[in-house]
Amino acid sequence: CYVRALKDMIREHPEVAAANRSLHFLREQDVDEAVARYNDFDIMNIHRGKWNPFSVLGTLTSSLLGTYYQSEFEEVPEGFHISTRSHILINDGERATRPLISRLAKDKQEAWRLSCNDAIRDNFPSIYEKLLKVDEYAVSITRLEGQSAKHKGVPRDQRVPHFSTLFSMLQAFCQEDFTWTQMQLISVQNTRTQQWMGELHVLEAGKSRCIFQSDSFPNGKLARKFACYAVAKKHYPKETSIYCGLNRGDYFATDEAQLDKLLSRTYDSRRPLTDQICELIEKTQPNLKPVSWKLQNLDNSGRQRATVYSRDSPLADVAGEPLETAVSTLQRALISACKAVGAPSQNLMEEYMMTAPANVSNERDLASYLFFSFLGKLPQVSSVFVKPHWVQTLTIELNDGSRVLLHRSEHENKKEGIIQAYILGAKHSFTDLLKNIATTPCDMMEIAKAMLERSGHQISLDGSVASESEVIGASRARVVNVGIQKSTSQESTDNNIASSSE
Repeated sequence: CYVRALKDMIREHPEVAAANRSLHFLREQDVDEAVARYNDFDIMNIHRGKWNPFSVLGTLTSSLLGTYYQSEFEEVPEGFHISTRSHILINDGERATRPLISRLAKDKQEAWRLSCNDAIRDNFPSIYEKLLKVDEYAVSITRLEGQSAKHKGVPRDQRVPHFSTLFSMLQAFCQEDFTWTQMQLISVQNTRTQQWMGELHVLEAGKSRCIFQSDSFPNGKLARKFACYAVAKKHYPKETSIYCGLNRGDYFATDEAQLDKLLSRTYDSRRPLTDQICELIEKTQPNLKPVSWKLQNLDNSGRQRATVYSRDSPLADVAGEPLETAVSTLQRALISACKAVGAPSQNLMEEYMMTAPANVSNERDLASYLFFSFLGKLPQVSSVFVKPHWVQTLTIELNDGSRVLLHRSEHENKKEGIIQAYILGAKHSFTDLLKNIATTPCDMMEIAKAMLERSGHQISLDGSVASESEVIGASRARVVNVGIQKSTSQESTDNNIASSSE
């Protein structure tokens, strides 16, 4: 991309190069010669470390880019486990650190290995082809993500629900049947039509090859999703049908009506809803950038104030009602901000309410998913012993370091109380979403039902006790008041969708 942009600049603005003799590239020929030197870099004789992605990338970046790469890691909740995203950063020549690539995996070492290897493959393709011929390097990159030893020997139709994504299922099965490794989904744009094609690449006998290329789609994400689905459907039709029956958000619809709906889909289940609403407001009114939100405790009764800002100016400011949850208060503020600027949030909110979560194994994990999918953060529980019970307080830390109350309850047992606070906090905050999950055919139905059946009450900071029905009723009533009423033919439990639709 950089080379193409550089040539376009020289071709379209030759007067710039002619006027500035200090430029490195005065002609397109100069660029081609520099690229040739770049591609002919003698990695075999210059590299002195171990033949693995971590060490080789260090040699390449220090020799060709003039700086060693840096690595950063972040934990990302994915269903019932915490994955790690590895970011590879480099200096851009102006003393500024820029991202080179990032990759997600189930453990830190695997994420780092994937990011380093893919950084070499994408940025040094000719050198990468040479590295694949080095046995030590090829062995170092053959570990496959998404394959669990505990499921070996289990019938495949029973293994399918244990995969968190369709892609991880395809990876595991293809390595077992075809010895394909290093499977990669990429998207390629046609610059003339501005359309995207999805490609699936695998490493076979030490060489990378494309095994599938999709038709054109309006965006790269959809093209990659179709490529994954098409290959899975071709080689594993039964297992793919089982996976699609789990009603998750990463499979590709084949019905034309479903396809039209998928093409217009706006909600991304991998990212927090609050971030997506802020981006929607910014897209509707670019002059309002950046848009952010804040929660703060109002008093000891547990009430919160939610404010949506454009820079430092408030777009919407909502004070929570007694017993209303922080999630409900923030949701009202976000919807009010959308209304104020004319941002069309209806489809986004409805898709959020109807999207089944990724595979989780218990109530605590589902609670974590619900909080992260809305707030982009995971709450923490603190316990204090107040005879004769343990009092648990569920809070979330905001970017400014402040903590906001989400739920407070008590239990005779400290460990059980911590779990209960987490689950009840999610139940009170996401009652309608849980009811949707519990009534939609998916593998989360029973867990959602179990959460809804849990009983408990909430304790305010001032010591007053509220029944569960009061807490849920207060939050749902407030949200419904800011939305539109649905037709009488729809279930009353869907009021949260109606409230969120505008």
